[in-house]
Amino acid sequence: MSNPAERSSGGDAAQIDVITNPINQQYEAVRSGTVIGLLSYRWTSVSHVELEHTYVAPGERGHHVGELLVEHAIGIVRSNGARLAPTCSYVSDYIQRHPEHAELVVPAVRRPRRSTHRAGIDVASPEPFLHDQHEDRHDVRLELLQVRTPRMVLRAWDLDDTDVAYELFSHPSVTRWMCPVVPRIQSRDEAARLLDGWILESNHAPVPQGRWAMERQDTGEVIGSIHLTTSANSPDALTLWWQVAPGATGEGFASEATHAAAHLAFSFDGSDGIDSLYALIEPANDRAVATATRIGMRPDGRSYEYDGSTLNRYRLDRPDLEEARERRSLSLTD
Repeated sequence: MSNPAERSSGGDAAQIDVITNPINQQYEAVRSGTVIGLLSYRWTSVSHVELEHTYVAPGERGHHVGELLVEHAIGIVRSNGARLAPTCSYVSDYIQRHPEHAELVVPAVRRPRRSTHRAGIDVASPEPFLHDQHEDRHDVRLELLQVRTPRMVLRAWDLDDTDVAYELFSHPSVTRWMCPVVPRIQSRDEAARLLDGWILESNHAPVPQGRWAMERQDTGEVIGSIHLTTSANSPDALTLWWQVAPGATGEGFASEATHAAAHLAFSFDGSDGIDSLYALIEPANDRAVATATRIGMRPDGRSYEYDGSTLNRYRLDRPDLEEARERRSLSLTD
């Protein structure tokens, strides 16, 4: 089957390749090695696929990139003798404009939204994913495939990070506080299995859950980890966890990362929007308490017992993040 981008004629569309990314479950429009658009999908069986969301970078809109992505997806559906459910409004509108494809359409099965790429940061929000409404005030950019802060990139964990993950998650000063979100790591093989599970989990987690490495922009060094997760006991309570390497504490990195993760959590509006964010912290973990307080979190009076330790719950509501005073001083400890 030929690539729809190769069949396109004239203009910018002729410079675009459309590829299938099976790891991240998305079709990607690529120009000069850069992903400029994507269509996320989910095969629910060998004969049924849901086309979930179409995203095109703002500067690429009006160049038929979305159409190329949908044509690519439809071509694959036809070649497999399958059917599609257009849960994405753009795909639905496209098929209405091209009724020759109506025979492929079947109803969708309602399910939670998911992450559509390896970073676990979803583009399924109603608005374009490059959220800049808080950028001037909070200096946080939520970009395609990553979250960028003034000094860091919060990006997907990769198996190439196994050595640094082992070093981080086996250090006594980190393991003392990191359970239950991260198990105690005893070997490099355990670290590799942990990352492998996180990569798979992030690719299928409901929006906006995920686990990310904290990477310094100036050195490329991974200095910590940050997580947005729920638990079986509290499936509706999105919880923020973080760990910072011993050599990177005391420089405000935890505050910077958690602040950005909170923006991420609150950036998805609509019926599935997040209104509150939580953290579970041991009372003796002074650094974590200070970080939570710095981004506007407050104790909500609830506590939980885990592995012989008491974890106090802190809560951040959406308005609290907007009203929290920025604390940018690097002298503040994490």
